[in-house]
Parts: sequence; C-alpha cells; structure tokens
Amino acid sequence: MADYPRTEPLFARTWRFPSGGYPSRSSMDDMLDALLPGIEALPGYRGATVLVEHGTGAVLATVFWDSEEHLRAAMARETNAARGTLVLTGGEASESATHDVLINRPAPPVFDRDLGRVGR
Repeated sequence: MADYPRTEPLFARTWRFPSGGYPSRSSMDDMLDALLPGIEALPGYRGATVLVEHGTGAVLATVFWDSEEHLRAAMARETNAARGTLVLTGGEASESATHDVLINRPAPPVFDRDLGRVGR
C-alpha cells in the first residue's frame, strides 16, 4: 500500500433510505438541488457522496465533516434533508449512523451521471 500522509480527522454521517422503487434521475436532481446547497454551506462541511443501490433503488448518503462538533451541529439540517429523501424514495423510515473516517481516498468526481441498473 502506498504511503499516504496522515491528515486532520474526518467524520461522517451516513444515511440509508430503503426505496419502494427505483428513483428517477430528475427526482434525484430536484432533491439534491433543494437540499445539498444548505448542507454545503454549513461550517465544517467536507463533502458528500450519494449512491443509489442497484436492484432496490435504496439511496445511501454520506456527508463528511471536519469535526464531531460540526457534525452534531449539522444534524438538524441533515434530518430535514432525510425527511425530503423519504418522500422521494417512498420509504417509511431511514437508518443513520455516525462514523470516524479511517481512510478516504476519493474517486474522481462525478457530477452528472444517468441512473441505471447493471445489465440494463
């Protein structure tokens, strides 16, 4: 394994939203356009990843923060965003957790990708 320098701590809050169906790309765009700018503007925000699970359409989101204090301060805003995601996915409940990030070697940025299933 390559020798990467240690950096400042990074913390993450993850969300999983079971889905009643595969979300459309336009509905995902609308949700992200409405919710993400408010989260990105919060102190300590360090990035986000949103995934759509193949087959089930469940939405998985991770938001990265520079400190536990900023993560905790952002929980109310993230909880409001989670409510919006539940409406989009048709789910009844979400699961969330807080994590220490052990390693984060980002993939190349992806800003505009059509949603699709493997083998489609």
